[in-house]
Amino acid sequence: MGIANFTLRKSLVAGLILSSGCASLSSPSPLDQVSVVQINTQLEIPSGKARVYIQNGVQPTKKDIDKWSTFCSVLMQKLHSKGDPPVTVSSGRFDIIKLRKTSEFYADYYLNQTQMFDENIYKIDMRLKSNAQPDVRSLICAKHFAGIGSNYPTLGEIRTALGDFIKIETP
Repeated sequence: MGIANFTLRKSLVAGLILSSGCASLSSPSPLDQVSVVQINTQLEIPSGKARVYIQNGVQPTKKDIDKWSTFCSVLMQKLHSKGDPPVTVSSGRFDIIKLRKTSEFYADYYLNQTQMFDENIYKIDMRLKSNAQPDVRSLICAKHFAGIGSNYPTLGEIRTALGDFIKIETP
Protein backbone atom coordinates (compact mmCIF):
# COMPACT_ATOMS: atom_id res chain seq x y z
CA MET A 1 0.00 0.00 0.00
CA GLY A 2 2.84 2.41 0.88
CA ILE A 3 4.64 1.75 -2.43
CA ALA A 4 1.42 2.28 -4.39
CA ASN A 5 0.82 5.63 -2.65
CA PHE A 6 4.40 6.68 -3.28
CA THR A 7 4.17 5.71 -6.96
CA LEU A 8 0.83 7.50 -7.38
CA ARG A 9 2.17 10.64 -5.67
CA LYS A 10 5.33 10.55 -7.83
CA SER A 11 3.21 10.19 -11.00
CA LEU A 12 0.98 13.10 -9.98
CA VAL A 13 3.98 15.36 -9.30
CA ALA A 14 5.51 14.40 -12.66
CA GLY A 15 2.21 15.18 -14.39
CA LEU A 16 2.01 18.52 -12.61
CA ILE A 17 5.53 19.41 -13.74
CA LEU A 18 4.79 18.42 -17.31
CA SER A 19 1.47 20.26 -17.41
CA SER A 20 2.99 23.44 -15.96
CA GLY A 21 5.72 23.28 -18.61
CA CYS A 22 3.07 23.08 -21.34
CA ALA A 23 1.10 25.93 -19.80
CA SER A 24 4.08 28.26 -20.17
CA LEU A 25 3.97 27.75 -23.94
CA SER A 26 0.46 29.18 -24.21
CA SER A 27 -0.35 32.80 -25.01
CA PRO A 28 0.38 35.37 -22.30
CA SER A 29 -2.30 35.97 -19.69
CA PRO A 30 -3.56 39.48 -18.90
CA LEU A 31 -1.31 39.36 -15.85
CA ASP A 32 1.75 39.13 -18.10
CA GLN A 33 0.68 42.45 -19.64
CA VAL A 34 0.65 44.34 -16.31
CA SER A 35 3.05 47.27 -16.44
CA VAL A 36 2.20 49.80 -13.72
CA VAL A 37 1.03 49.71 -10.11
CA GLN A 38 -0.66 52.80 -8.68
CA ILE A 39 -0.73 52.99 -4.88
CA ASN A 40 -3.68 55.24 -4.01
CA THR A 41 -3.28 55.61 -0.26
CA GLN A 42 -0.54 55.69 2.33
CA LEU A 43 0.37 52.25 3.61
CA GLU A 44 2.04 51.90 6.98
CA ILE A 45 4.57 49.11 7.48
CA PRO A 46 4.51 48.20 11.19
CA SER A 47 7.64 48.52 13.31
CA GLY A 48 9.88 45.46 13.05
CA LYS A 49 8.19 44.26 9.83
CA ALA A 50 8.97 44.49 6.12
CA ARG A 51 5.49 44.25 4.61
CA VAL A 52 1.84 45.18 4.91
CA TYR A 53 -0.97 42.84 3.84
CA ILE A 54 -4.10 43.66 1.84
CA GLN A 55 -7.10 41.37 1.28
CA ASN A 56 -10.59 42.24 0.08
CA GLY A 57 -9.81 45.96 0.21
CA VAL A 58 -8.73 46.01 3.86
CA GLN A 59 -5.43 45.66 5.72
CA PRO A 60 -5.63 42.52 7.88
CA THR A 61 -2.89 41.34 10.17
CA LYS A 62 -1.02 38.28 8.94
CA LYS A 63 -2.95 36.02 11.34
CA ASP A 64 -6.30 37.33 10.03
CA ILE A 65 -5.62 36.51 6.36
CA ASP A 66 -7.87 33.94 4.68
CA LYS A 67 -5.10 31.97 2.97
CA TRP A 68 -7.56 30.20 0.65
CA SER A 69 -8.49 33.54 -0.99
CA THR A 70 -6.11 35.82 -2.85
CA PHE A 71 -4.18 38.21 -0.63
CA CYS A 72 -1.39 40.66 -1.45
CA SER A 73 1.45 42.35 0.36
CA VAL A 74 3.66 45.34 -0.31
CA LEU A 75 7.22 44.30 0.55
CA MET A 76 10.03 46.68 1.42
CA GLN A 77 13.68 46.19 0.46
CA LYS A 78 14.63 45.49 4.06
CA LEU A 79 13.17 44.82 7.48
CA HIS A 80 13.30 47.85 9.73
CA SER A 81 14.30 47.41 13.34
CA LYS A 82 11.78 46.81 16.07
CA GLY A 83 11.24 50.03 17.98
CA ASP A 84 11.88 52.23 14.95
CA PRO A 85 8.87 54.27 13.86
CA PRO A 86 6.62 52.65 11.23
CA VAL A 87 7.64 53.13 7.60
CA THR A 88 5.12 54.81 5.31
CA VAL A 89 4.68 53.97 1.65
CA SER A 90 3.21 57.06 0.00
CA SER A 91 0.75 57.21 -2.88
CA GLY A 92 2.49 56.95 -6.23
CA ARG A 93 3.19 55.08 -9.45
CA PHE A 94 5.54 52.13 -9.63
CA ASP A 95 6.83 50.47 -12.78
CA ILE A 96 6.81 46.69 -12.77
CA ILE A 97 10.30 45.74 -13.88
CA LYS A 98 9.92 41.98 -13.41
CA LEU A 99 7.04 39.54 -12.98
CA ARG A 100 7.79 36.17 -11.43
CA LYS A 101 5.45 33.28 -10.65
CA THR A 102 6.49 30.73 -8.03
CA SER A 103 4.82 27.92 -6.17
CA GLU A 104 5.55 25.99 -3.01
CA PHE A 105 4.32 22.45 -2.44
CA TYR A 106 3.60 20.98 0.97
CA ALA A 107 2.59 17.32 1.07
CA ASP A 108 0.58 15.44 3.66
CA TYR A 109 -1.07 18.26 5.60
CA TYR A 110 -3.77 17.05 7.92
CA LEU A 111 -7.17 18.56 8.59
CA ASN A 112 -8.44 17.74 12.08
CA GLN A 113 -5.96 14.85 12.28
CA THR A 114 -8.07 12.78 9.88
CA GLN A 115 -8.09 14.03 6.29
CA MET A 116 -4.81 14.24 4.42
CA PHE A 117 -4.33 16.72 1.56
CA ASP A 118 -1.55 18.39 -0.38
CA GLU A 119 -1.27 22.16 -0.14
CA ASN A 120 0.23 24.47 -2.74
CA ILE A 121 0.96 28.17 -2.39
CA TYR A 122 0.90 30.07 -5.69
CA LYS A 123 2.59 33.49 -5.69
CA ILE A 124 3.00 36.27 -8.21
CA ASP A 125 5.84 38.67 -7.39
CA MET A 126 5.68 42.01 -9.20
CA ARG A 127 9.08 43.65 -8.69
CA LEU A 128 8.50 47.40 -8.41
CA LYS A 129 10.63 50.42 -9.23
CA SER A 130 10.07 54.04 -8.30
CA ASN A 131 12.77 56.71 -8.14
CA ALA A 132 10.66 58.54 -5.54
CA GLN A 133 10.37 55.46 -3.28
CA PRO A 134 13.33 53.14 -3.90
CA ASP A 135 12.76 51.22 -0.64
CA VAL A 136 9.58 49.61 -1.98
CA ARG A 137 10.55 46.23 -3.44
CA SER A 138 7.50 44.22 -4.55
CA LEU A 139 3.79 43.71 -4.71
CA ILE A 140 3.27 40.01 -4.02
CA CYS A 141 -0.10 38.32 -4.45
CA ALA A 142 -0.72 34.73 -3.40
CA LYS A 143 -3.25 32.12 -2.45
CA HIS A 144 -3.18 28.60 -1.10
CA PHE A 145 -4.71 25.73 -3.05
CA ALA A 146 -5.40 22.20 -1.88
CA GLY A 147 -5.11 19.56 -4.54
CA ILE A 148 -3.50 18.99 -7.88
CA GLY A 149 -3.12 21.66 -10.54
CA SER A 150 -1.99 25.21 -11.00
CA ASN A 151 -4.10 27.92 -9.45
CA TYR A 152 -2.21 31.22 -9.58
CA PRO A 153 -4.21 34.33 -8.61
CA THR A 154 -5.89 35.89 -11.65
CA LEU A 155 -5.79 39.60 -12.45
CA GLY A 156 -9.45 39.86 -11.37
CA GLU A 157 -8.76 38.12 -8.04
CA ILE A 158 -5.77 40.40 -7.43
CA ARG A 159 -7.83 43.51 -8.15
CA THR A 160 -10.52 42.29 -5.74
CA ALA A 161 -7.92 41.66 -3.04
CA LEU A 162 -6.38 45.13 -3.47
CA GLY A 163 -9.69 47.01 -3.51
CA ASP A 164 -9.15 50.76 -3.81
CA PHE A 165 -5.75 50.69 -2.07
CA ILE A 166 -3.80 49.77 -5.19
CA LYS A 167 -4.72 49.79 -8.88
CA ILE A 168 -3.00 47.60 -11.42
CA GLU A 169 -2.82 49.00 -14.94
CA THR A 170 -2.38 47.07 -18.17
CA PRO A 171 -1.31 48.57 -21.51
